Amino acid sequence: MICSAEPVMTKWKWWLAARMPAKFFILNENGDYFWFDWERRKTIRRFAAYRAGLSGAAAVPAILRFLLFPLTLAYLILYACTVHLRRRIRML
Repeated sequence: MICSAEPVMTKWKWWLAARMPAKFFILNENGDYFWFDWERRKTIRRFAAYRAGLSGAAAVPAILRFLLFPLTLAYLILYACTVHLRRRIRML
């Protein structure tokens, strides 16, 4: 299975990989490759962390953005409600 940065048929590839009874070979765009099986779970974990942006120096900002997202969303929703409520009060 070729795991490139392109999202073409990604869901189908992973669905097919989950359904296959045999091991399969993963190849990324950098030429890194490995067999997808239980023995290579550490490699797979590092590969997934790299893909998710959770490796190296980018890990800390990514985790902070993930943790602050609910607060940011709550603030934006509260701000939008306040603005619309003030507008409705002024129109009455």
